[in-house]
Amino acid sequence: MVGTYGRGYYIMDNISPLREYDLDAKDKEAHLFSLRPVYRFQDVQSIKTDGPSLNSGTNPAYGAEINYFLKDSIDQKIEIQILTLDDEVVRTLEGTNKPGVNRVMWNLRYEPTYKPKLQSTPPGRPWVQLNGEGWRPLVTWDLDLMRGQYGSKVVPNSYKVKLVIGNKEYSRELEVLKDPSTEGSLEDIQQQVAFSLELRDAMNLAVTMINDIEAIRAELNAIIPKLRREANRKKAEELRALAIAIAGSLYDIHLTGAREDAFRSPIKLYGRLSALASDIGGFGADFKPTDTTTGSIRHF
Repeated sequence: MVGTYGRGYYIMDNISPLREYDLDAKDKEAHLFSLRPVYRFQDVQSIKTDGPSLNSGTNPAYGAEINYFLKDSIDQKIEIQILTLDDEVVRTLEGTNKPGVNRVMWNLRYEPTYKPKLQSTPPGRPWVQLNGEGWRPLVTWDLDLMRGQYGSKVVPNSYKVKLVIGNKEYSRELEVLKDPSTEGSLEDIQQQVAFSLELRDAMNLAVTMINDIEAIRAELNAIIPKLRREANRKKAEELRALAIAIAGSLYDIHLTGAREDAFRSPIKLYGRLSALASDIGGFGADFKPTDTTTGSIRHF
């Protein structure tokens, strides 16, 4: 901690890697530092009118600090794997390969859900642009759907952290602790996470279907103008209409990315799953899902 005559103070939150480096790492080619326990905190919501303050501090980055040492820069791919004690992979993170001490943050979440890539423009809106790779993101404003797509937080427990450099592996154990300020039990959290993972699998399946049907729509959009025979064109138009209908059951095909779009048409399957996952993972605190919540997925 450093003070500046009352004008401010600075706190270095964790200097244990520096101590461990001097004792155990400096003569090694690579070293994964010990991991201190980390709390699975829930965000505390404030009113949106709270403005910035010049006398408010900044919280440390959320999650687990994973620090490792490299004697020299290397060309090999570096991965950080988070696993359960039964060796089930929870998350894979990309590491940096700079010489010295490197840090990767794990936000205590499973992998994010898959991302839809729309390869066609909304019906009647040819002015909507695709990016240089030939697709556009599926954007829904103001409905707070993104919280359901970040990946579920893990259950408080012990986990393995593995640093993988080529064919070499370095492992440590990490303890994820429950937020002491929440009232839910460990069993409640286990049920919440299990349901969140069920929703994640359903969302990933929906996104896979969206991307597949979008690839078909893009192919038909490219082929139809080139068809010369009327019979072939008619058949292709029928296929395109069917593809549009399938896409329309999975997501709102009229979305352009404009903010007001979300209020013009009802959300479809992917949006409903995202909204439900957001309620569970974003605002569920540490309580188990209600019977109504778990039952609602059966009706989608």
